[in-house]
Amino acid sequence: MITTVTEGNRVVIPVDLARTLNIKAGTRLEWFKDDEGMLRAKPLPSRGKLADRLHGMGRTWLESDDDPIAQLVEERVREDEEEAVRRSCLSSEIRKVMLLIHLPLESGGCI
Repeated sequence: MITTVTEGNRVVIPVDLARTLNIKAGTRLEWFKDDEGMLRAKPLPSRGKLADRLHGMGRTWLESDDDPIAQLVEERVREDEEEAVRRSCLSSEIRKVMLLIHLPLESGGCI
């Protein structure tokens, strides 16, 4: 199979090769020159396929009762609650300043 490099160094992959190697629009290729000076292209796996390969690999280093995902979720919930408290306190401080300078307040708040 012969192809021609076009403007912008573009190369069309022959249909038979693309089908055989499952190369589709968006597939990333790694280009390199081998030891014999031949140009080679290697299809790279998608991010999803890489994630599937890595799935569960770290479990061997965890204790049997460790659940890092649950720990991460708990940490995020705690951070969200802390952020809500910070915002509430800031709102409270702003309301106090508004009272001091006699600006009207909307109903609600935490003063």
